[in-house]
Amino acid sequence: MVYWYVLITSGVLGLFVGSFLNVVADRLSLEKDFTRGRSVCNICGKTLGPKNLIPILSFIVQQGKCSFCRAKLSYFYPLSELLTGAAFMLAAHISRFALTMSTATFPYFIFLLVVFSVLVCIFLSDLKYQIIPDQVVYFGIIFVFLFQLGVFGFWSYKSYTTYKNDEFQQYYLKAGRLTRELTSEAKHFGANIATGIGICAFFYALVVATKERGMGGGDVKLGLLIGLFNGFPNGIIAVFLAFVIGSIFSILLMLLQKKSIKDVIPFGPFLILGSVLSLVYGDAIFTRYISF
Repeated sequence: MVYWYVLITSGVLGLFVGSFLNVVADRLSLEKDFTRGRSVCNICGKTLGPKNLIPILSFIVQQGKCSFCRAKLSYFYPLSELLTGAAFMLAAHISRFALTMSTATFPYFIFLLVVFSVLVCIFLSDLKYQIIPDQVVYFGIIFVFLFQLGVFGFWSYKSYTTYKNDEFQQYYLKAGRLTRELTSEAKHFGANIATGIGICAFFYALVVATKERGMGGGDVKLGLLIGLFNGFPNGIIAVFLAFVIGSIFSILLMLLQKKSIKDVIPFGPFLILGSVLSLVYGDAIFTRYISF
């Protein structure tokens, strides 16, 4: 019962946050200040009231049209809300906060909420405008780095005090067990950084080689974020999945004559999808791969 309560509550919260993220994506992509001014209709410019901003429900009641000028509303409104709602529910499940509601799982839950919000904002911006806002991706990179650094520091301090205050475990401390554990965790943290830098460098090489025809500078920065967030080897799996899914989708669009080979298809959404899939299934994919 508690599991579903947390899951549904997280989803509802995500619906409201998603509505806000759509505004952020629009304003940053158009180089506007998202912190000022109320939401308005993009067609008639009328200020939207609370009844016009209820996630999903307002779109359904208004039959997908502005309540003032009756202009057709973009499908990105419900899409952003549903995407974020689903992402927040996934965060509650993956972090195990929905199962435990404990202080041990809460920080990771909040971490995932913030990162997923960043990814949804980038997803919407790249899909609509083929722009990845620097403010959003830089915030994501700094946030993920500081969180992982904080986790490493907290774990190190907690482990040290545990060894030091326990008479029996003091012998392990003197034997260098804590040093070995800290070294192992430091290598893991370093691997995340190296993965991010490696993906960033790989994307930069593609940008130079293709002269930005197949990938842009925003994708390079997003690659750094994905590498830090997913770590090793899941960051590499995320990139692999992004290329596979992106290729399949592009081929389908060309077969349906919706796009030609000369058209530009934003890569960011596929990279974000690959990141989420890798977060959920990356370990299983890697285990299956090395078992061959």
